[in-house]
Amino acid sequence: MAFPEDPLGVVVELQLGGSWMDITPHVYARDPIKIERGRRDEGSRADPAVCTLTINNRDGRYSPRNPRSPYYGLLGRNSPVRVYVLLPGGVSYRFVGEVSAWPSRWAPSGADVWIPVQAAGILRRLGQGAQPLRDALRRHIEASVPRPLAYWPLTDGEYAIQGSEVISGAQPARTLGPAGSYYQGQVEWGKGELAPWMDAAVGLPPASRGNLTVGVNPAPAATDGWSVDIVRSGLGSQLVVEMWDTAPRISLDPQICWSLVVGIDGDTSMRLVLGAYDEASSSSMTLALVNVPALYTPGPHHIRLTVTPAPGDDAAWSVMLDGAVVASGVTWPLVRPLAKINTYWVTVTGDGGDTGPLAIGHLTYWGPQTPPAADTWRAVRGHAGERAGRRIERLCAEQGVPLQVTGSLDDTPAMGPQRPATFLDLLATAEDVDGGTLGEARDELALAYRTRTSRYNQGG
Repeated sequence: MAFPEDPLGVVVELQLGGSWMDITPHVYARDPIKIERGRRDEGSRADPAVCTLTINNRDGRYSPRNPRSPYYGLLGRNSPVRVYVLLPGGVSYRFVGEVSAWPSRWAPSGADVWIPVQAAGILRRLGQGAQPLRDALRRHIEASVPRPLAYWPLTDGEYAIQGSEVISGAQPARTLGPAGSYYQGQVEWGKGELAPWMDAAVGLPPASRGNLTVGVNPAPAATDGWSVDIVRSGLGSQLVVEMWDTAPRISLDPQICWSLVVGIDGDTSMRLVLGAYDEASSSSMTLALVNVPALYTPGPHHIRLTVTPAPGDDAAWSVMLDGAVVASGVTWPLVRPLAKINTYWVTVTGDGGDTGPLAIGHLTYWGPQTPPAADTWRAVRGHAGERAGRRIERLCAEQGVPLQVTGSLDDTPAMGPQRPATFLDLLATAEDVDGGTLGEARDELALAYRTRTSRYNQGG
């Protein structure tokens, strides 16, 4: 006979040591396997799926701390479990989740020992102790492959006295006073607004001047080229970013300094200057002078200098602003890794006035490979204009969470900038914009998203 006269076979498996193991013979039939999923009590969000079952533990094999168990060292928090039924043509998955605890229970006589297992879908773990995610640009930089050689977000908070490097353990960013002492002329930590959707960064005090400097750990990879990024916001106009290489500073091999000069002449220009310094002399030349009025407008702007080897021991360079190349060329010095990056600011006019607010952040030192500048610029803008479905896809990729999709992610509405929020709240916002349905997959430990338009004309 067919179902329901003949019950379908049920299989319960645990993932142990990376392989799925059938534990069905140890699952008690006296307590039915119960599975709950979806939205409960007319809720607006899908709740974590829950599966309850009872495991026979008379021999102690499912006790995580039992050294005699064949599974010793394999059982623990969030051990994956799945339940499926056997069909004539294959299997039908009913639940995939994680077991968070293995509480043993026993009869007073000692004749029976069991574990009441309560497994939950991936949504439970993703929602536990959740903190707001970093802003979209920091997540973009830290998720890049390869990662940068060094990265100073400069978002250390208003009580900071220096800016931590978060990738390689390089020296922190510190202010350098006129007398050459560190921590003189402090910037305004945690008070610089790059954009409403970005973490507070460094504010440069009004009517002041100073130098925020970082030492770089030289990396062999950087001999094949390097890039430096910085994000700037505000109407204050005078900023110089100096990038010093590792040359020995002798007459036959002078130290090279690449300087991006922003608005130092009080106009809307950006200048790239190449300086050469030995033990007795120095020289400099302007490689590019471009008029970029868009840089002197409210809102964040992304600046990148890229230097790569060119034929004849020359260096090819390009300056990018907001994802587009604004100047490029080839010049003479040999490409070497960087040793130091200085960021000079001047927010005081000649008569002692204030040039206006200025904020900087996300100083990044890349090797020869960088994410496309256009992608970084999209992250600076909080991915404004991104399709709701694509935002769900990107967020899941950044968090390392598998995602199953039904429908076209490009056939979803555009969204505004991504603001700081928890991972699940960001997903829920995108779900609301599209009107789709976000839940858990049944056949793997993953999220599942069905777009709004995919639910139309499903037939039946």
